[in-house]
Amino acid sequence: MRVPARPSRRRILTLAVAAPLTAAAAIWAGPRLGRLSYREPTLLSNGLVVGGGGAVRPLAPGDTVTCVPGTRLPEEPAPWGLTVSERDALARQALARRETARLPAGRWKDLAEVSLTDLLALTGPVLMTGPAARRTTEPDQRPTRNPTARSGSASGVAHDGDGRPQDAEAFPTGAVVAAPVGIWRYVWPRDAAFAAAALSAVNLPQEALGVLGNLASWQRADGGFEARYTSSGQAPDNRPPQADGSGWFLWAAARLLDDGVSAAELGASVGTRLARAAARLLTMTDTPSHLPATTPDYWEVAETVLTLGTAAPVLLGLEAATALAGAGVDLAVPSQVLVDRAEVVRRAMELNFAPSWGRHVRRDDIDAAIALVLPPFTEALAGAREARRTAAARMRRPSGGLAPGSGWRDDGVSWTPETALLAWSALSLGMEDEGVRLLSWLEEHRTGAGALPEKVLSDGKNVYPAVTRGGIKVISMNLCLPSEEDPVVWRGPIIAGTVTQFWEDVEWGELDCLFVDMPPGTGDVPLTVFQTLPISGIVIVTSPQELVALIVKKALHMAELMKIPVLGIVENMAYFECPDCGKRHHIFGHSHMEEEARAFGIDTIAQIPMTPRFAEFCDQGRIEELESNWLDGILDAIRRS
Repeated sequence: MRVPARPSRRRILTLAVAAPLTAAAAIWAGPRLGRLSYREPTLLSNGLVVGGGGAVRPLAPGDTVTCVPGTRLPEEPAPWGLTVSERDALARQALARRETARLPAGRWKDLAEVSLTDLLALTGPVLMTGPAARRTTEPDQRPTRNPTARSGSASGVAHDGDGRPQDAEAFPTGAVVAAPVGIWRYVWPRDAAFAAAALSAVNLPQEALGVLGNLASWQRADGGFEARYTSSGQAPDNRPPQADGSGWFLWAAARLLDDGVSAAELGASVGTRLARAAARLLTMTDTPSHLPATTPDYWEVAETVLTLGTAAPVLLGLEAATALAGAGVDLAVPSQVLVDRAEVVRRAMELNFAPSWGRHVRRDDIDAAIALVLPPFTEALAGAREARRTAAARMRRPSGGLAPGSGWRDDGVSWTPETALLAWSALSLGMEDEGVRLLSWLEEHRTGAGALPEKVLSDGKNVYPAVTRGGIKVISMNLCLPSEEDPVVWRGPIIAGTVTQFWEDVEWGELDCLFVDMPPGTGDVPLTVFQTLPISGIVIVTSPQELVALIVKKALHMAELMKIPVLGIVENMAYFECPDCGKRHHIFGHSHMEEEARAFGIDTIAQIPMTPRFAEFCDQGRIEELESNWLDGILDAIRRS
């Protein structure tokens, strides 16, 4: 069994990046491949639902929801905070907008249609007729489960006090979040730029301007952008700004210009911010090398050497600024200055990256960013075309997709955004066989919802849990390591991200309930689980020592703060029962946990003794066969929840 790629690197989202790239490639190829057939979409797991107030909610694995064709609006609206009339009104608006979109009519129709559907759902409540937070039903009118979900699914729908799902969020118009869940609930500037370009390419200029305008409103005073933003425009952490943001912002604006948005409209909407971005790029390249400083790029890792993924968007931004100024957009700098600077940066890149065009300066570690120094992004730089001919082969994975680069870890995982990018590149260069092959691979590896997963494993399949003799499904990092003796030397946020992946990426199928075993304390893992998983309740496991009791109190306070119900406390190693006389010995002292539990208004639902039988059955892999009544209280608490 293989685990998805470690979440230590940035997730370039499926729906905000791969979808636009794939849609663009499909649109480009569509007219020539229109004679081929396509399959109808089936909306199953891993999709999105737009509910009341424009809130976007992810579906849990195994859930099935039928949506109004062409939308992510549910056919059964009530459970999602919509009335029938409201859903119908929103559907009419959505379909009216969709009628103006230019999409291919042949083989790639379904791929482009679903990509656009999900992109629009993630672009903010553009269909809203009222305030985003408007309540549509009272809390007691909302069921606690999705009635269209498959029987036995583990996906309960938790609600807050206003009746909306706790994991639903109404994103501001134009705020293209990577995904509405967990660690992807952010807007990355490069994602927003590609989303704006994709919407413009399919003849939705107002939506594209909305995305670009929203991004512009978050621009820093120096013309740059933060690495990422919350949907409200706040920087969520102390990640350093990335040099590519200003370049992608200008590039997207130039794409809108090419697609028919007038210079006057661009100037009125984002002209001042475009001027700031252009000035930023001029400052960044006003150096002896005429190249930007080293910063993280789309890989989102610390770098000590300049990458192609940083340098190329800077060049694209300068070239875009030249085109915008030439069309009449006032960038507060003479057009010739931009022309000259773009040319000198272009020569500097050829001097430092050619002929291998690797990820890093003067290296041969080929990277998906090579597509950015070739059509359709720019006129081919010296030697880039030749290097591109071998790039896809060097990045190819066993499943048929591509890795982000030849220097990516050897985990066999294919990434759909990079595969889509190289498909677009191949079609633009006339390499139709390769472009069609990569697009076909993307089409074949969609989710049940018809959308694109972010990653595909080496065998072309999703991740499945191990199954014990008794039929219990289990996933653990230890199951995914090359050797069970290998340590997992990861920091807390990485481990927390992995736990989230186990929920989101593992195909659990039908479950009665799902247990998440967390490390002691109140660190990154519990916080991530509480914030991202639809938790019905928690069971706190402790032992009799006084120091452990202190930790338990912290956990109880954390659960209270996060508004997660505590089902009860389980005391492990509570006592030792002599096998000869039956007398109980409290080896760690008499517990005061019951008193502490009562102080918090909860129950001690189980006291588990120390017994050699536990170790014996565990060592033999037979723990399910151990018969006892020690855990009955836990089962009762779960049933009551």
